[in-house]
Amino acid sequence: MPRPGDKLAVSEWLDGSIHLLYKGCELQYRVLPERPERPTPPKVRSSLSRKKPTPGPDHPWRRWQGEQKINPVCVKELAEGAKESPP
Repeated sequence: MPRPGDKLAVSEWLDGSIHLLYKGCELQYRVLPERPERPTPPKVRSSLSRKKPTPGPDHPWRRWQGEQKINPVCVKELAEGAKESPP
């Protein structure tokens, strides 16, 4: 019995009959009246359609006032630069 993806030979003889051969052996088959419907796959939610979570109004992230930490090396360089520049 062939598995899905295996190759088989389909031949139509002069009398109009169709024969299926797999590894040299003829296979029995039956003709279906119409193509069967494929089952519809279950719907998968896309991660793109999901809304990103945002913190609530009382979250500490919302209370941040923009205080920036300054690197002490940069402060020293800025102070020295201000001393050297003429008024």
